[in-house]
Amino acid sequence: MKTFKSAAWDSDANTSTFQELFQKSKKIKNTIDKSRKEVKKNAKALEKRIKKKLNKKNAAVTDTKNLISTPEELMTQSKKRRLRKMRAKLKKDDSNNSQTDLSSLVSVKKTKPKKIKSKPVNEEIKLVLATPEENQENPQPKKKKKKPKKIKTEIENEPKKPTKTFKKSLNKLVFSDHSFTEKLLDTPEDAHKSNKKEKFYNKLKVALNSTKKSKPMATLRQKMIEKLKSARFRFINEQIYSTDSKEAKKLFEEDPEAFKSYHEGYRNQVKSWPVNPLDLIIEKIKKLPKTNVIADFGCGDARLSKSVVQKVHSFDLVATDDSVVACDMSKVPLENNSVDVAVFCLSLMGTNLRDYLFEANRVLKIGGVLKIAEVESRFEDVEQFIKGVQHFGFKSMWKDLSHNLFYFLDFKKEKDVRNKNKLPTLSLLPCLYKKR
Repeated sequence: MKTFKSAAWDSDANTSTFQELFQKSKKIKNTIDKSRKEVKKNAKALEKRIKKKLNKKNAAVTDTKNLISTPEELMTQSKKRRLRKMRAKLKKDDSNNSQTDLSSLVSVKKTKPKKIKSKPVNEEIKLVLATPEENQENPQPKKKKKKPKKIKTEIENEPKKPTKTFKKSLNKLVFSDHSFTEKLLDTPEDAHKSNKKEKFYNKLKVALNSTKKSKPMATLRQKMIEKLKSARFRFINEQIYSTDSKEAKKLFEEDPEAFKSYHEGYRNQVKSWPVNPLDLIIEKIKKLPKTNVIADFGCGDARLSKSVVQKVHSFDLVATDDSVVACDMSKVPLENNSVDVAVFCLSLMGTNLRDYLFEANRVLKIGGVLKIAEVESRFEDVEQFIKGVQHFGFKSMWKDLSHNLFYFLDFKKEKDVRNKNKLPTLSLLPCLYKKR
């Protein structure tokens, strides 16, 4: 049998070591708790800092929004500032006891006060209170009169031309009230009383001789006729944009005067435009070779053919001249591949644009140029329109979208297109006028 020693002393040692380990574990736990608390504190501090920064940014944004105020608010702010300044000045100046309207002072512009040579107050009061007899006994000292400058009174030797502002005021005066000028011209003695009147009289004489006669005012009948013409132009314009080329041709064949009234209205519209697109097209065609053949679709008065050296085939719904061929622009009397340039200057009207572009492809030579000039407001999306035209055997060559009212597009023919049914339908917005 094995004998075992008593382990009393070993148990004491084990308890001491256990207590030490327990205390160490407690310390470690405390340190961990402290570190957790510190981490939480730091996290809360970071959250507060981030919130402050965000609040500052939001405040800055709101300040900028407040700064962007209406002009009326700015005016009120500036008025308030001026009022504050004026009140501060009035407080400083105790001597000035006169009551003033601050609102009127704010509205008036700042101007340098003129230096006025005033007599002492006592002398002014004496002069006012004095009787006419006393004034005769003690007359006021007369001021030295300056010698008046010599002025040419003869109409033949005309002085320098009057300024524009003088002419404008004089035209208003002369043509509004003739009686006033007659009085001035009939009474030269009254006009020569002072130097100023003499100058005005001479200027008025010269201006009356130099000014052109006023245009006669239009009568009520003429005004009514002009209004009727413009109304008819708008009506015809709407019909052309809302129908195809066949129906438009029938309209002008039934009523040939409608075409004349349409073009009269068109000429009146051209006067108000900043640029005439036909002028720019003419300049470009002049630079092309003289052997080129051009087809003008929707020529109107055939101004392009009259201002260019090259041979031009002019087509429109009605022939206003011997040089114009009356036809539907979807079927033009030209052979295939016979033209170098095809022009559509404000003539892509109607609902059958596909027929026009197909006809342009048929007529043009390979490598020929298609020139389009149209009103800017007719395009919903220019790029989509250009892509649509490219399906007709053309390639986009040049575009100018810099003008305020018109777009200019040039295309080059790359291939012949024979099947019309496969081609996409193109459309532009109509130019409709507001109802009056």
